[in-house]
Amino acid sequence: MNTITLSLITLLISAIVFFVQQQIRYTQFFHECTKALHSENTIEQNAAAILLRSFLSREWWSILIRPNYSKEAINLMVILLRQHLSTDLQKTIGDGFSFAKNLNGQDMQYIIMFDGLIKPQSRIKYELTRNPKYKEKRIQMNNADFFHSTLQGCSINSINANGVIFLNSILCGTSFRNCIFENGNFENANLNGVRFDEDCYLEGASFKGAIGLDNAFVKNKQGESKVLINYLDQNGIFRHYNSGTNYSAIQPNINIFVSKLGAMDSKQRIHYDSIIRILQNIDGITLTTIEREKYPSAAQLTDISNHLDKSDGCIIFAFEYIQVLSGYLHKNSTGNDRKIIRNETFTSPWLHIETALAHMKQKPCLIIFDEGMSRDGMFDDSIITTADKNLLALPYSDSISMSNSTLQEWLLHTREYHLRN
Repeated sequence: MNTITLSLITLLISAIVFFVQQQIRYTQFFHECTKALHSENTIEQNAAAILLRSFLSREWWSILIRPNYSKEAINLMVILLRQHLSTDLQKTIGDGFSFAKNLNGQDMQYIIMFDGLIKPQSRIKYELTRNPKYKEKRIQMNNADFFHSTLQGCSINSINANGVIFLNSILCGTSFRNCIFENGNFENANLNGVRFDEDCYLEGASFKGAIGLDNAFVKNKQGESKVLINYLDQNGIFRHYNSGTNYSAIQPNINIFVSKLGAMDSKQRIHYDSIIRILQNIDGITLTTIEREKYPSAAQLTDISNHLDKSDGCIIFAFEYIQVLSGYLHKNSTGNDRKIIRNETFTSPWLHIETALAHMKQKPCLIIFDEGMSRDGMFDDSIITTADKNLLALPYSDSISMSNSTLQEWLLHTREYHLRN
């Protein structure tokens, strides 16, 4: 073997070793980055979220020294955005999608983003240079699935998203610019305050059952903003040249939101089922609720608010949840503020919250409570008796039937609300 051949072999082996070492280092870097995202140090978390962006795309020349972790990085971002995060970390992670190139068919279900920005780097370059070569480079999100996601107050720019799914999503206040949503699915989404700029393409997108259609706007080529519902045909499909408002956003059925405990004992379940059967036997009524396993781990108030926005009324089953055998109110206070509690029961705080939200939205509410339960918070007699007709209450009884006057009054107010809205 001559010297030249030996040198070439040595060079080849060195190159292989170098590339292997680079791939190992890059893999270690990815694992260190993902580990730092779970750090208790907020600075380390946000730094790792920024570094994670470098894995979302790579140049062709880096294929030998950089393993492709783009899919893993995107999936990690999605998982994190389904959890309760600090505002800064959530925004840093969400904004990172701006560095992705291919999100086609990506599972984005249940993600939560507030005030996020998704805007490809090429778009920023185009706005700075006006170089046409950057204008057509867009993030690919065709057939991406945002089912039941929250994208509230976000700015989304320059994405191709044919067939995108926003079913049951909360998009309040989000602005879309230069986006293609041909044949997209926005059914049952909350579109209050949404804006589609003149360079958005929505042809064939379905908005059936969406709420806020009279408060969502589409800007035409002349720069004029028109209400989104004006572009929908009788089936809720977007037609750019639709001549008039043919779609009716009014749903045929009365939708009642059911607020209840996540877990009930056998007696409570019997009581609950007996009232639900009464309502189910009434024609034209649909019942919706958030089951325990579907209750979101973050942005709970937004999710509850979205369900209530789609409802015409609310029924609250304020059953016993907490039992205090012995305790105090205002333990460290003196005088009349300090009270002893003995063998008292209370309902879940979440039922107070859901009732307060429903009442704030002026939804007719009916509270059915355990008679022996402590009546505090939203279920206090002083609140119910001084409230208007939208807040009614009655103790549970085995004799409750369709003829019950309070139940009849609440149903009347619910029907009136449905007709008005």
